[in-house]
Amino acid sequence: MPGPATKRFRSIACGCTPEEYAAIHARAHAYGTRAGTYVRLLALSQKLPQLADPVPPRTDQEAVTHLGAMRTLLNQIARHRNQGHALTKEQDLAIRSLAAQVQTLLSRLIVLPVAPSGGSAAS
Repeated sequence: MPGPATKRFRSIACGCTPEEYAAIHARAHAYGTRAGTYVRLLALSQKLPQLADPVPPRTDQEAVTHLGAMRTLLNQIARHRNQGHALTKEQDLAIRSLAAQVQTLLSRLIVLPVAPSGGSAAS
């Protein structure tokens, strides 16, 4: 592999969604490097630099609130079931729907560093 002083003349472009773009830049920033360098290091399975100064995590408060409401509903269903009552078809469908919603909300709660405001998008 070339050393850090090696000139790089070739480039690779790939498309990404605005969310992916923001996540890549936020993660690169957390490592104190540019997005292109971050992606190259990951693609070549090379060691990433030490994390830069800790950045406070972002929390999706709406997702946290929804998860709390779902927890309450699931506790009510569990209590009903533990008292010996059978679940109706509608309750079974509701549980399956809740499971899918929980998975969606958990994916929103993956903690990413806060992207710096006003930073350059160039890599």
